[in-house]
Amino acid sequence: RLVSTAAVSCRWDMAEAWELQVEQTRGRAPLTCRIMFPRPQLWRAALVAWRDRCRYMWIDTLSVPQPGPEDGERLAARKADVLRRLVPTMTSVYATVQHVLIVETACGLEDGPNCYSGRTWTLQECVMNRRTSVVHLDGRLSILGGPSSRVAFTGLSPSFDTSNLDDLSSYMWVLSGEEQAAAHATTPAQRAAWQGFANSRSA
Repeated sequence: RLVSTAAVSCRWDMAEAWELQVEQTRGRAPLTCRIMFPRPQLWRAALVAWRDRCRYMWIDTLSVPQPGPEDGERLAARKADVLRRLVPTMTSVYATVQHVLIVETACGLEDGPNCYSGRTWTLQECVMNRRTSVVHLDGRLSILGGPSSRVAFTGLSPSFDTSNLDDLSSYMWVLSGEEQAAAHATTPAQRAAWQGFANSRSA
């Protein structure tokens, strides 16, 4: 299904959170999801997905457990294990889907031009896929093309200082040579969809 999916990437805006009831198949009860961006933005994103003939939409509604100084040894180990599984999973999702839709939010705009490059999760989401568009709050749609447009959007530069990434301490394992093991936890089909993810630390 991923190859027919539009995946939403956004900076969560708690002030605009609302609940969406999703019908499920095979007689299962409806599922209630908490959407962390304005309703009109979901409608706009869905329209773009429909125009691109995507059959599904991926909306991330779960937050990643962040390690903290108050964590005990056992809890810290469990969080680290979750991160080792979640990071390659999310990476492969955004690399494999048909279209990535970056949905602009007010809280993201408040963070300025580095609202995506300043966070590990949103940075990978907006540079992973060859087909990526931005759904602006004012209704405009921008299509990100090659590297230059993505560099301009994310604020990245050749001298980009990774110490500015607010989440980087949570993902130090990615930078310590273990990305191969994480990549091998994905499926062969996912790795074939974007070979660089499995073989390059720059991924």
